[in-house]
Amino acid sequence: MALLQESVICILAAVGLCTVVWLIAAVILDARRVDRTCARVWAVVPVYGACGALEQTVRRLKRECCCGARTRVLLVDCGMEDETRRVAQILARADALVTLCAAEEVAGYLCKDAANEG
Repeated sequence: MALLQESVICILAAVGLCTVVWLIAAVILDARRVDRTCARVWAVVPVYGACGALEQTVRRLKRECCCGARTRVLLVDCGMEDETRRVAQILARADALVTLCAAEEVAGYLCKDAANEG
């Protein structure tokens, strides 16, 4: 019985060690591969009506987008209700990477970003 327990512990330790080495290698290789100075991603989110999940949508976009690039979220007002607009304004004030704009201003924001940081 002791031999079985020691074998299981040994296997789990080996798997854990391999996982740690794999994660460290992935971080090192990813850091070398991505040039973070030019990696910019815009997530353009057209928002209309009442959007109760706007905050969760913004958080998920910022968390899950594009391998290390700083994700900027552009919330486009396509006829938001007042409460949704208030939430969008709060999100934009709280995070410099979140912007609220009218539908007519989208191209201006994207072109200005490309000119300033391109």
